Amino acid sequence: METFLGVLGAVVGILGLVLAFLSHRRHQRTRIGYRLVADSHLGQNINGIENLGIHYDGRVLNQPRLMVLEIINTGNVPVRHEDYQDDLKAKFPAGVEIVWSSVHGTPSSVTADVRVAADTVDLGRPLLNAQDVLTLQVLVNGDVTGVEITGRAAGFSEVERLAGPSTGVRRGLLGSPSSIALVTLMSIALIATAWLVYKLWPATGEKNEVQKFTVDVGDMIAKGRPGKGAGELVTGSTADEYTFSAQKGMRLYVQQLDCDATFGPALSLRHANGERVPNFSSESTAGCASAKPVELEKPGRYTLRVAQGALSSLPQTYSFKLWDAPVGKRNIGLNNEIKGSIEQPGGRDEFTIDAEAGDRIAFDLKPDKGLQPKWSLRSPDGREIGKGDRFLYADPIDLNAEESGKYKLVVESEQDTTGDYFLLPRRKTVQDSQPRK
Repeated sequence: METFLGVLGAVVGILGLVLAFLSHRRHQRTRIGYRLVADSHLGQNINGIENLGIHYDGRVLNQPRLMVLEIINTGNVPVRHEDYQDDLKAKFPAGVEIVWSSVHGTPSSVTADVRVAADTVDLGRPLLNAQDVLTLQVLVNGDVTGVEITGRAAGFSEVERLAGPSTGVRRGLLGSPSSIALVTLMSIALIATAWLVYKLWPATGEKNEVQKFTVDVGDMIAKGRPGKGAGELVTGSTADEYTFSAQKGMRLYVQQLDCDATFGPALSLRHANGERVPNFSSESTAGCASAKPVELEKPGRYTLRVAQGALSSLPQTYSFKLWDAPVGKRNIGLNNEIKGSIEQPGGRDEFTIDAEAGDRIAFDLKPDKGLQPKWSLRSPDGREIGKGDRFLYADPIDLNAEESGKYKLVVESEQDTTGDYFLLPRRKTVQDSQPRK
């Protein structure tokens, strides 16, 4: 049902965008209008007063008038320079002298090239976006019976005279019915598309839920354990979180139990203070996602987060087990015969060997059935100087000490295998190590 609603939302969104586009194209208007804002007779109250007159640039003006006009792009598309077929012009009656003129735009970036010729003010071909305004001020001398703005451009054949004075308010795009319809349809499209993404692709946005559970080290996490919803990630879920308590120094191992070739969960671990545990991370695109054992540096509560891997699809189930995997530590000599055991997944044995420079460190590693061991040898300064894995463990540990000091031989398992093993000094065998009857 959610998928159906999501697809329906997408269809509505697409139709909304198409209709909005067609509506916008259909209602595009290219228009320029003008209105007379002010017409001031500057000398009408001074007639008959001796020696009083209006002068401009050393000349007496007998019939001075200051006229203010607004030229407005009343359409909803820009009028560009190349759209014009004739310049915009303010034309006054013949015989009227144009003394001075000035123009400014709203916004201030709107400009025009003003040229005065006889009874005409030529404004050129200015770029006017929707609702841009040019305010033209003209000081004239003479009997003005009217003024008009002329011009022609693609989309209109004449400049329209607007009724009424200027309100000083710029009418925005939302003022027309078509613009309101456009905004409404686009809003429907955006809401429907966002809902679809939210429902069908939860990884790209906010998810529905993070499920939280409390467990103990040693517990198994699986479908329905420790509670309803555990052990599975479904469409719409962000992640599952499992909180547990641990002591400082605990060596934690998170073992994945069901290795699925189609599901690779991403694991992360944080302390209660929000700090991410260093050296703990796992994201497998397929198969097991067991993280390497990590020693916890602080006591307190920790949260294991299980989330969807980068290339995994949902829904999926998973199962893990939390192990306290301590390290067995022993000091041995070069000629000691050792029987060891990896008793649980993530287990590890460390053997410290005192050696002098030039001593031969040589052992055979012999595992019982089921155990797939790997080994590594580190020098006194911590450098790894030798190693072997489940394919190479049959090869002996046979290295010469380059310096005197304590060497560390580490034995651990691969693939979560467990079992016993023997470390035998070279030239001895497992049979030789058995007690004689």
